[in-house]
Amino acid sequence: MSNQLKPFVMRKPRIGLFVGAMEWYWTMTGMEALKEAVEADGRRLAGLLEAEGIEVVGSGLVASHEDSAAMGRRFRDDGVDAVVFYHATYVDDKMTYAFLDEFGDRPVILAHTQGLDEIPEDFSLIDYSRCWGNNSCVQIVGSAIRMRPGRTIAYAFGHMPEVARQVASYARAAKAIANVKQCRVGFLPHRCNDAPMYDTFPDETKMMSQTGVAITYAYIHEVEDEVKKVTDAEEKQLLDEVLDQYTLQEPSMDELRQAVRIAIGLERVVAHHELDAVGIEAFYAMTYRLGQLPHIGANRLMDRGIVVTCEGDLTTMVGGLYLRELAGHAPHFWEHLMFDTKRNWILGGHDGGSAAFGMADDPSRVSLRNTMYIHFNESPPAPRHGVVPEFICRPGRVTWVNLFRDHDGYVMRTAAGESVETPKRPVHHEHMIFKPDISLETYFRRMMKHGVEHHFSFVYGDWTEDMARVAELLGMPTLDLTEVAGA
Repeated sequence: MSNQLKPFVMRKPRIGLFVGAMEWYWTMTGMEALKEAVEADGRRLAGLLEAEGIEVVGSGLVASHEDSAAMGRRFRDDGVDAVVFYHATYVDDKMTYAFLDEFGDRPVILAHTQGLDEIPEDFSLIDYSRCWGNNSCVQIVGSAIRMRPGRTIAYAFGHMPEVARQVASYARAAKAIANVKQCRVGFLPHRCNDAPMYDTFPDETKMMSQTGVAITYAYIHEVEDEVKKVTDAEEKQLLDEVLDQYTLQEPSMDELRQAVRIAIGLERVVAHHELDAVGIEAFYAMTYRLGQLPHIGANRLMDRGIVVTCEGDLTTMVGGLYLRELAGHAPHFWEHLMFDTKRNWILGGHDGGSAAFGMADDPSRVSLRNTMYIHFNESPPAPRHGVVPEFICRPGRVTWVNLFRDHDGYVMRTAAGESVETPKRPVHHEHMIFKPDISLETYFRRMMKHGVEHHFSFVYGDWTEDMARVAELLGMPTLDLTEVAGA
C-alpha cells in the first residue's frame, strides 16, 4: 500500500526499425553497391523518425532469415512499443514470418516507402533496386491474409518524410496502448445509481478484455477514515494554499475546511489503491456522509496527472488515460450543457470536480463557489452548499474521446475543435466552451445516428488521428464525429 500518488511521466515512444534487404542481391547477383545504399536509406528513415520525437532502436540492416529471427527476438526482449517494417529493397516472405514468429503480438507497422522521392527520368539500377520494396509490401498483404489471418499489420504509405509522420502517429498510439495496459482504474464506489444513466453502466469484463486495463473498487468509508486522520496542521497548510491562490465567494470557512480535509483524504485513498484513474460517484452516500462533493480534491488529483471522472464513469477513465498518454495531462471531464448556433459554440463541463486547476484560462481568477444546486439547504437531509471551483478552460485546439458500449463491445468516438477564448460564465463549476470543426447540427445529428456516451474527456491538441490509430491497433471500431469530409 503506497502513501504517494502514482506518478505520471511522459516518455518518448520506442520503436524497433526493421530495415530489410535480401543479402543475395550483393552476394549472388553482383549488386555490391546496394548494401551500402539501403543502409543509408535506413539511416535516413531513422533520422526522420527521431525528428518526429520517436526513440529508434536498431536501424541496422536485416539481410537474411537468420537475421530476421534474431531481430524479432531482440525487439521482443527490448520491449519496444512497436516495430516499423521497412523493405529497403525486396524482402521475401520467409524473412517476414521468421521475424513475426519471434517478435510476438505487439504492433507492427508496414512502412511502404522507397529510397527515391520521385520517379526521375534517369537513374541507376542500384537506385532502381532501392525501390523494389514496393513489390514485397504489396506481397506481404496478400500472404498475411492466409499466413497470419488474425495478425494486425498497420500501414503507412508515402515518401519517407510522410511515412515518418504517419509512423510517428502509430508509435504514439502503440505507446499509449502499452502504457494503459499497465494502468489501474478504480470506482469510488460504483456507477451512478441515484440518477440512473444507463449509457454509463459499465461492462468491466469487456473493458479489461479490449484494453488490458486493471479495474478495482474503493469505498466511501476509506475516504471517511482518512478524513478523520487529517491533522490540524495538514488542514491549515492546504487551507492557506487554497486561500492564497483562489478567491472564496459564497462558501463559509467551515465548508472550505471540510473541502480541504476531503481533498487530503481522497488523495490518500487514491494513493493507497495505486490508481491511475478514479471514477467518483459522489451522490448519494458520499455527499451526504462527507458533507459535500470532492471538487477541490478531484481537481488537485488531475493537476498531478490522475484521471478523474464523475458519476463512476468507466469509459472516460479509460479513454482519458489514452488521451493523457498523448497530450501529457489529465483530461477535463465534460458533458454538453448549453449551445449557441450563431457562434457554433457548446458550453460544457461537469459539477463534481472536473478539470485540473492547471487548465484554467487565468489561474488568478479561479473562484470558489457554492454548488449550482442552489436549494440543497432547503431539502433536508441534503448537504450544505459545498465548495466548487469555477473557471473557464484556457483557449486552444482540443480533442475529446468517448468510449461507447455498443452491441458488440466498446467503440471509440472522437471530435476536435477549439476551446474558445471568452470570459468564464457564472455556472458554478469548471467549464469549457467548445467550437467543433463542423456545424452544431451536423455534430449532434452524427451523435444521434451513431451513438455516444454522454460524458467526454477533453485534452489540448488535435489527437484525432492518433486516437484513430489507437482504435485500429486495438481492433476497436472508431468514428471521428467532426471529420470535415462529408460534413
